[in-house]
Amino acid sequence: MTTTIATRLLSLEETRRLLGIGNTKLFELLKTGQLSARKLGARTVIAESELIRFQQQLPQVRGQ
Repeated sequence: MTTTIATRLLSLEETRRLLGIGNTKLFELLKTGQLSARKLGARTVIAESELIRFQQQLPQVRGQ
């Protein structure tokens, strides 16, 4: 039997860099539930699919 993992797990540092935000903003997003994380042993990780979901729910900027 073969098991496929459908999504990558990102460290908090990777997530922060991909979003272009600082630690304070990342922890605010986690605290308010806008972004969810999981524990993997001592590490906190964010599924790539969760990051995509978060990005898709951000409001669009309208052109001028």
